[in-house]
Formats: sequence, structure tokens, C-alpha cells
Amino acid sequence: MKSIEQHVRDVLQMTSTIIDTCGPRPAGSALCKKAAKILQQELSRNCDEVTLDEFKHHPRAFLGHITLNAALSIAGSVLLLLGQAYLAIAAYILGHLVNVLEFGFYQEFIDFLFKKKSGYNVVGTLEPSGEVKQQVIFSAHHDSAYEFTFLAYTPKLYFFVIIFSTTVNWLIVAALAVWTGYQELAGRPLFAYDLLRYAAVAVILIDIPFFFFLKKEATPGAGDNLVSACILLKMAELLHARRQQEGFPRHTRVIFASFDAEESGLRGSRAFARQYKKKFRNLPTYNINLESLYDLKKLNYLVSDINGTVRLSQKLAKTMQEVAKALGYSSRLVSMRHGYGATDAGELAKIGIQATTLVALNPDFGSGSVVYHTHRDDVAHLDPKMIQAAIEILSAFMVKKEKDMSLPA
Repeated sequence: MKSIEQHVRDVLQMTSTIIDTCGPRPAGSALCKKAAKILQQELSRNCDEVTLDEFKHHPRAFLGHITLNAALSIAGSVLLLLGQAYLAIAAYILGHLVNVLEFGFYQEFIDFLFKKKSGYNVVGTLEPSGEVKQQVIFSAHHDSAYEFTFLAYTPKLYFFVIIFSTTVNWLIVAALAVWTGYQELAGRPLFAYDLLRYAAVAVILIDIPFFFFLKKEATPGAGDNLVSACILLKMAELLHARRQQEGFPRHTRVIFASFDAEESGLRGSRAFARQYKKKFRNLPTYNINLESLYDLKKLNYLVSDINGTVRLSQKLAKTMQEVAKALGYSSRLVSMRHGYGATDAGELAKIGIQATTLVALNPDFGSGSVVYHTHRDDVAHLDPKMIQAAIEILSAFMVKKEKDMSLPA
């Protein structure tokens, strides 16, 4: 029987092997599909059924909103300087709609403007030894992010560029739109005050950095989030062995889902939710999603997602916290704050699944050397203790679920 240390080494080795074989894996790329096929092959060793579910999406649309929003805001300011008040207002409003719908709510507002590609979700199923009474979905994603320029090279400026610049841009643009409309309706000269002209120029200057926000290269994505997908492989191995030896799990169907296109706005988990929605209605279903397992000291469980707009299961998160505590791991229940993005659990929660995300992200933007969403996100920066904790917590959760078939939502 392998020790927990050996299980951790297996996870690290598989993560390293996939990165060495496939490299960076942006959604929609051939290398991302290759990684999915490797995961499918590995899952097939320990699952009763494994499928490679293809779906269509527009991988560059979600992050493409950054430059499109900036371009529309700049266009609005230029139109304003040229005296085209109504066109300027229209450009400002459209730019903010792009931002709010694509990023704020993760809607597919401008996706049609970008090239469509295929992606692969990997879905493995392990049936219980007895009657199925409930389902547990362990999920992660295997695509990797495009590198964020400011995180990679000037991380100390990241919050300034994102938080300050975005906030100021919103305030100035809103003020410009309102004031311009007021001046126009009142029949007054558009530039009665030089402040309006200065504000328009300020918007242009503030938005220029967003054209350099993303690099063309993707990251290795070891911590975000390939190691989590490899933990799913290990959990399938462990549960398959227990079923063979002792008939465990007896009443819980376990689904291992590794999604594509999480970094493209949760398109993979959205496709998964649509495809399997009816199947999840028939039985109590719980989703434990794994995301960005970097720092054991930052172990958290999400109770909301998609910029705080989607409610996750607080009771499920609380149960996970209690399981972790019994193992000696401290953790917190946290909400996804607006502006911090989303995880795949959000899409599953939207179809009624009781879901939470186990996340351990500590980007430490002020350190001057960030791993998250940079070329430094490699196996060398993974924490074996975090991997061990994840395996132990998920295993203990399965034991609790088998003992308590009536866990409240």
C-alpha cells in the first residue's frame, strides 16, 4: 500500500509529465486537447466510464473584452473631443456593457465576434458497489491561462492598473456621459468647461495599458489548475481501490470532471452543466471544485461565485471546513468578491447543484515575483503539503458522505 507521501509524488509526477508533454494549454488549442486525452486515458484505468465531451466555444472572447472595452472608451473620448456627443455616449455605454456582461456576469455577449473552436471536457464515472443514492462531482480544469503582463513583470503595479485604473475609468466615463448628455440637452457648448476635455484625455491615457494586459503566450498552469486535475486522477485511483477491497463507496456515484475553457469564462463547465443537467436532477448531487491550490495557509471554501452574483452552498462549504478541521487543517468560508472573477462551481450551482470550491490562492502581488497567471506557474512552485491536504480532505469527505446520506443543502 502506498503512503500519502507517495500519492503526493504521483500527483506531482503526473502534473510534470503533462506539462512536459503538452506545455502551455490555452483553451481551444491542440495542446489543451492533447492534455485532455491524457487525462481521459489515465481516468479510464480506474473509472467505469470515461467520456471526452466536445463542445464549441469562442476561447478569446472572454479576455478579449479587456481590449474591446478599452478601445470603446478611447473611441468615446476621441468622439467627444471631436464634438460628437451622442456617439461618444453610445461608445462609452457599449464599452461598459461589454465589461459588465462578459466579466461581471460571465455572459457570452461578444463571443460571436471571435473565432469558434472546440474544447474537450473529460468526465469519468465510478459507480458505487450498491444502490446509487447520491452523486458527488469532484471537478477541476486543465486549460491554462494566458500570461498577465503586469503580474509577470510588474506585479506591484497590478492592483494600480486593475483596481485604480478601472475604478477611475468607470467614474470618469460615467461623469462624462451624464455631463455630456446634460450639456447637449440644455443646448450649451459641449466644452463650456475645460475639465470635460481634460477628463476625455485622461480616459485615453488610463485605457492604453489595457492593450498590453495579456501576452500571446499561455502559462504552464501547474497550480492553476493542472495539479487539481491530477488530484482527480489520484482520487479515482484511491476510490477504485477501496471499492475493490471493501465495497466503498456503497451508495455514492462519484463523477470526476476536468473542464476545458475555465480561463475562457467557464465555457467548459457551462457546457457540462447543460449536457448533464437532467442527470443531476434525479439524485442529490454535490460538487467539490478544486481551484488554484497554491498555499495551505490560504485554504478557503467559497460560498458565492461569479463575482459574488451566484450563491454556492454554505452548508456544504461548512461541512468541508469541518472535515478539514478534524484533519488538523484550518480554513475559512469566503465569498467571491466582485472583480475577483469566478470558478467552475458557479456554473454547476446555477443548475441547482450544491457546490463549493476549495481554493488556496495567495498571489502576493507585492512580493515582486508572482506565480499565479505567469510563466512561473510550474511544478517547482507547487506545495506538496497542499496536495496532501486536498487528498486527505476529499477522502474524508467521501467517508462522511457515505455515513450521512441526508446532508442538508
